[in-house]
Amino acid sequence: MRFTLAALLAATAAMAIPTATPEDSPLKVAKRATTHIVYVGDTISPDNIDADVGDKVEFRFLPGVHSVVQSAYTNPCSSNGGFGSTIISTPYEQDHNELAFVITIQNKKRIWYYNGSGRACEKGVVGAINSPETDRRSLAGFRRAAETESHTENSYELKGGSLVSI
Repeated sequence: MRFTLAALLAATAAMAIPTATPEDSPLKVAKRATTHIVYVGDTISPDNIDADVGDKVEFRFLPGVHSVVQSAYTNPCSSNGGFGSTIISTPYEQDHNELAFVITIQNKKRIWYYNGSGRACEKGVVGAINSPETDRRSLAGFRRAAETESHTENSYELKGGSLVSI
């Protein structure tokens, strides 16, 4: 009986010793995605945001006719084939449109975009995502380049994002 009790106690003690197993390894906890709200009208506000991979950017359209179109730093008022919201018309009696254009950030690369409606881009209505202002390719430089353009290309096709009701 003593032998059985001693063996049982030894087995219980051995089972109580912590061991490292894959289940016990620290878990990587995903950071909760942030939704950044950007208002698009005669200006873009905020005009530069810092977004992490998986974050969403929700473009809300103020009264008037507006759109957002992705471009390249070196060609500010022309689509680079990235995202485009199509033209969104918001009545002046509303604070903003009932629809928002939403994109999901896929990487930490800089994203340049502009309001493709009318001549808004040529008036400097541009924005950036993940653009450090200490770099030679800054939002201020992108805006200056846009203001020298003589043509704004709009996006007539919904691309690279989705329209959602807000």
